[in-house]
Amino acid sequence: MDRELLYGILKGRSGAEISASGNPAIMSDTLKNNPMDEMKVFGWSHQERTTGAQLFPTITPSIEEKNGITVEYMEHGKIHISGTAEKTVDFTTPTFELLTGTYTLSMGINIDNTLMRCTLSTTEGLPYFDILNNEASKTETTEDNTILYLLLRVYGGKTIDITIQPMLNTGTSPLPWEPYTGGQPSPSPKYPQEIVNAGANGEICIEVRGKNLFDNSTDISKMQYYKLPIQMKKGAKLTMSFIGVGTGSGAVKAYCHDSELNYCNTLFYFDVKSGVNKYSSTITCSGREKNIFFYKTEFTKLFEKIYDIQIEINDVATDYTPYRESQSLSISTPTGLPAIPVDSDGNYTDANGQQWIADYVDLKRGKYVQNICDLPLKDINLEWCTWGVNYIVSNGTGFYAYLTKYAHVGNTKTLATICQHNADAWGGRKIGCNAEVNGNYITISLHTSDLDDASDNKKAIESFKKIVEQTDTHVLYVRAEPIERDLTPEEIQAYQNLVTYAGTTIVENDAECYMEVSAGGGDALRAKKLALLLGE
Repeated sequence: MDRELLYGILKGRSGAEISASGNPAIMSDTLKNNPMDEMKVFGWSHQERTTGAQLFPTITPSIEEKNGITVEYMEHGKIHISGTAEKTVDFTTPTFELLTGTYTLSMGINIDNTLMRCTLSTTEGLPYFDILNNEASKTETTEDNTILYLLLRVYGGKTIDITIQPMLNTGTSPLPWEPYTGGQPSPSPKYPQEIVNAGANGEICIEVRGKNLFDNSTDISKMQYYKLPIQMKKGAKLTMSFIGVGTGSGAVKAYCHDSELNYCNTLFYFDVKSGVNKYSSTITCSGREKNIFFYKTEFTKLFEKIYDIQIEINDVATDYTPYRESQSLSISTPTGLPAIPVDSDGNYTDANGQQWIADYVDLKRGKYVQNICDLPLKDINLEWCTWGVNYIVSNGTGFYAYLTKYAHVGNTKTLATICQHNADAWGGRKIGCNAEVNGNYITISLHTSDLDDASDNKKAIESFKKIVEQTDTHVLYVRAEPIERDLTPEEIQAYQNLVTYAGTTIVENDAECYMEVSAGGGDALRAKKLALLLGE
């Protein structure tokens, strides 16, 4: 057989299949320009749960501007402070009452007292929890019930750009931030906590790229920030390496910042020596890393030339590969990709070992597969089957109504469900709405003290209906048979256009969805056979 013809035949074969899972899914030893063989994207569902530890009340989202400083009260409790103060300026939040006790106030970041003051103050101007000495928290004991507000003071002439996240909790140690839920655990009827599904915004974007995250068309000696193409995950190892040429010696640092350019407390450190040397440094990510800040003076002072710069998700520096232009694919998710955690028989297992039954997209088959039904209770007929008995139960602090309703929802599997609000509460029951599925019926139960008249069965039932409607209660359950629909021709074609890179191919999506991917890869035996046949 002609050597060139034989080479052409063997070259066209994909070699051993390379598989990977997770997000990102990293395939090693891939060949250049091989088509993707398989790609599945699985969904998830999440419901915020709180312990009730947060005692600092929610501030209505708004923006306030004074004397060159802008304070933005953001959703989820963050406060962004930016600008240059024309003179010392104060911003105050609404007041709230704090009962006698010992508490800790934290801000999520260290407070630079040369720029600003951050304290809780009384209406008489007495400061409590005054965070000083570039610290992030302060513990105080109040001897009386006290009316307080948060004071944010930026000093005249100072430029500031920070984001804080106030957390006030009992005890002497700062606790992780959580939203304010009235000092009580949630989900609950007053704080129902929405169920959030993967792809809820209607689209999931997938990116295929090489291992090097640094675009080498960028001149490191002339830049300040480099924006990573991905947001790093907490605990991930990120390694930066390069070859540096110079006659000086000393320390060079590259600082990691988040998407809002706040320092992440992680940095790359290089001990520079005279000559031509390869340098590398590895960090363990905090989960916020998005930008890398280079001090120009350090790099330009100690290096005459820097080349073969590589940033990779790895705990060691590997052989340099050029930056590859990424490929992308967008999948329409009009119903999102919800999922329910299960003990067995899930269609995937996440990194924590939890099994899930999830909606998913199978790009190889060109199918959008729906295993989960997201049922808004207000959308079904409230004239369901017979109401269960109305029980009035005392737990020592008040009376709670326990109501049950049965609804026909079609053929289902008998599996656990996720309900819009179902926090653990008294007597092992749930405060809020919880649900169970059995055959063609779903049982919705309400445990609440928030009824107009719990002593009157008819009024209690009407109150239950009102709560269901006003809180937009949803129940997720597993369908007995999945529903499949075809992906669009454009989505299928975009998938078929994806190819692998030589060496390493990384597949990642922007919705934190677990993925299973595979493609043809390198095969050492195939290469040896090819060399033998060609007499090389």
